[in-house]
Amino acid sequence: MPLSTPRQRALAAGTLLLVLAAVVTALSGHDGWSIALSAVVLGATAVAVLDLRHRQRALSRRQRRLEQALAERDASHTTQLQTLGRAVQETTAALAELREEVHAEAEAAAARHGETAWRLTRLDHEPVTEVQALLQLLRRVPDAPPLPDLGGWALSASTILAVWDVVQRDRPAQIVECGSGSSSVWLGYAARAAGAGRVVSLEHQADYARQTRAMLARHGLQDVVEVRHAPLTEVEVGGQTFRWYDPVRVEDLHAVDMLLVDGPPKSTGPLARYPAVPLLGDRLVAGAGIVVDDAGRPDERAVVERWVKDGRVEHERHLSRDAVLLRIPRPGGGV
Repeated sequence: MPLSTPRQRALAAGTLLLVLAAVVTALSGHDGWSIALSAVVLGATAVAVLDLRHRQRALSRRQRRLEQALAERDASHTTQLQTLGRAVQETTAALAELREEVHAEAEAAAARHGETAWRLTRLDHEPVTEVQALLQLLRRVPDAPPLPDLGGWALSASTILAVWDVVQRDRPAQIVECGSGSSSVWLGYAARAAGAGRVVSLEHQADYARQTRAMLARHGLQDVVEVRHAPLTEVEVGGQTFRWYDPVRVEDLHAVDMLLVDGPPKSTGPLARYPAVPLLGDRLVAGAGIVVDDAGRPDERAVVERWVKDGRVEHERHLSRDAVLLRIPRPGGGV
């Protein structure tokens, strides 16, 4: 270790002088003085060694303190970097979630725009057509109490009139309706007039199911139409997951002759009405009629095309501008 301080250099110089003096004294024959000087040299050397060790320990302590400070600073920097990393991850996740929400809202807005445009295209002749259909319906229930409104979210008058004619012709013993409401009342009247069997209407909203039951009671149709509360639940069809009426609520239904598909609502998700035929397929008899409302909308068109492509149904005809009539194929072909 180099002599870096004045004190250390002075001790070294003094020790060297004492060594030289001891050597000279020894050579001149003064042994006593030589021994004394040697003792002083040894003492000075011991002092120098002790001083050096003291300074080494001081430097070691300073080095440890410096290393500790550096370690604490590194730990602090690591903590800050970890905190910053978590903040970046949280911000990235929040931005991704916001992007998904914006995308979903944009899709919903586009769908609303498309449906509004679709409904506007029907205004050229729809009012007259619907009034004519409603007048024909009213003549079929002359003594009925005030009847529920048609059109809007409910089936149109022209669709109800066409469905009534299908019921009159086919006389189905078991009718299942997906989505209850005004159509449930008219379907009940049609079934009673045809001498057909019963109607089971599936409704996912408990309050709306109670309202429909009350409406049926006012018309004395509770013995013809049964409204079942069937909450929407996740079902798997063809490897895809949909939200559809709880399948447990239809387990007791067999030999269904007619199916009216007017639910679940479009807001449930893409192709919301697709599960109807796959899940009820083994309960639908050969030749059973399937009425699909809102058949002009893109989702419902895609649903019908998929059923037809899968060979589950065959297209028979359009019932109205809103609805189509399909059939479960009969053995040997034909509808």
